[in-house]
Order: sequence, then C-alpha cells, then structure tokens
Amino acid sequence: MHVLVIFPDAQSYGDRLTVRFPSLLVHVAETYAHAAPYLADTQILITTGRGLDAETVRAMPRLEWIHCLISGIDQLTVAREARPEVIISSSSGIHGPQMAEMAVLHMLALSRQIVRLERQRSGHKWVDLPQRVLDQKSVGIVGLGAAGTRLAELCKAFNMTVYGVSRTRRSERCFDSVFGRDQLCYVASIVDFLVLVVPQSSETIHLIDGTVLGAMKPTSMIVNLARGGVVDERALVDALVAGRIAGAGLDVTATEPLPASSPLWQMENVVLTPHLAGHTDRYLEQVWTVLEPNMERFLAGMHVDMINSVQ
Repeated sequence: MHVLVIFPDAQSYGDRLTVRFPSLLVHVAETYAHAAPYLADTQILITTGRGLDAETVRAMPRLEWIHCLISGIDQLTVAREARPEVIISSSSGIHGPQMAEMAVLHMLALSRQIVRLERQRSGHKWVDLPQRVLDQKSVGIVGLGAAGTRLAELCKAFNMTVYGVSRTRRSERCFDSVFGRDQLCYVASIVDFLVLVVPQSSETIHLIDGTVLGAMKPTSMIVNLARGGVVDERALVDALVAGRIAGAGLDVTATEPLPASSPLWQMENVVLTPHLAGHTDRYLEQVWTVLEPNMERFLAGMHVDMINSVQ
C-alpha cells in the first residue's frame, strides 16, 4: 500500500507510520511539486489539502483515501468533486487546546492594548495605557466543537460569563446559556467578546455581517479563529474605523496572506496572527490519535468505522 505524506514536517509523520505499519510503503514530500514522482502510485494521501488541485488529483489514479491533517475540509472540494469515490477523513476534534489558548491570547492582547504598547516600546516611549481585565466580562462563543468547549472552560477560569451559539440549542457544561444561530444578534448585543470557532460552510459564509456587527456594543471586541470568510471583512473594517466596536483579534482573514494594502495592518485596536491558532508543538501526537486508528481500520477494510469520515 503506497502512502504519500505532503506536509512541511512530512518526514516525522512518515517515520511514525513506517514504524507502526511496516507493510506500508511511505513517501514524504514538503510540497506537491516535490511529490510529483510518487503521485501515480499513491493510494493513501495525507495532507492539509491546501494547494491540492484537479490536475494533482487526476495524477493519482490509484487514490483511495485522503486524510486531512487539519479540521476543515473546504480546501478538498476539488478532490471530492473529481473523485467522489475517494474516502476523505479529517483531523477534526484535536485542535481544542491550542485554539482555545489562542483565543484567550487575543482577548488578553486586546484588553491590555498590546499592539499600542509594542508600538510605544519601539519608539522608546513609557506611557500608561488603560487596562481592561477579563474578570467578570462576558463572552459569546460561536461554535461548540472541541475548541469552543475548551475555550468555555478557560473563560470560566477567568470568572467570565459564557454564552454559546450553535445550530441547535442544548445544555453544555461551562456555558451559562446556549442560543441558536437565530439569536446571534442578541448574543452579540450583550457580550464583551464575540469569539468565532465555527467551521466555514455555505451556512457560515459572512455569518458575521454588518447586522451582527451593528448589534455589538461599542466597547465589545470580536475574535475570529474560524475562517476569514465567516466574517464580512469590509463590514468589519467599517465598524472598526467608525468605532462601532472596540477591537478585533484576527487569526484568519478573507485573503491570506493579508494584503499589504489592508487597513487592518495599521489599526492599533487589531491583533493579527498569521493563521496559527491550530498550530502546536504537539501536533503530530494530536493527529496520531485520529490517524492511527483510521489507518488500522482502513487496512482492515473497516471503512465505515473510520473517524471523521465524510465520504
């Protein structure tokens, strides 16, 4: 069985697979360009899916299974359309700890005005700036997956009131209340922070639009760790410029990398990180909790029992 791993740290994944599954013939490559010699024989592809195009999919006639190393599979649309018979599985559910910590980092950085403080430091200025605390503030978490539920736990540790927004109302531990998406504007109007950890889909494109932003308090802030398309970025910029909201923490943007011409770069009430929320020094160990049992089941022909299978 020929396996191809395409990832910047592909060798680590390849080594782990070879030791655990010695019957596999594992090839590794950092990019799709480097993977060209192995495509024709590939039966299992392990990748993030970013950059996977129709031509590359057609170059893998023996392909049977793609495992996505990240939680979102929107970047695998081309593969699903070109080869609907191919099994696709994701690494959904492993990103809770790192994404929750990144959300807290953004909330703290916004509250403590870290961008302004850093600019003062670069100019050798020692000037007092107002400092807000998370204690007794409220947060609305949009998306109640692994990241959202882990974030709720951390927010409770900061003595925050925690509201959830989900497709369906339900009781969840660490949430004071959970609302349906039809009440998103209401939640936006009462919280100090609105944090987005919802997957991007046809239902969530521009979920946060001018109406939702307009419902927010002028002292409230938004944090987006989901996908750039979940937020109407033009409406967000307008709200920030007009002072209708107090700030934004963005790990994702509509276009990535963020264009140099974007006004977001210069805003002192905006915290930017380059799509890092899902990253961690323990990523291989986290992925392995899904990849190892899925490999066992795939090799045993137990395709219907594979974790996070979407095909």
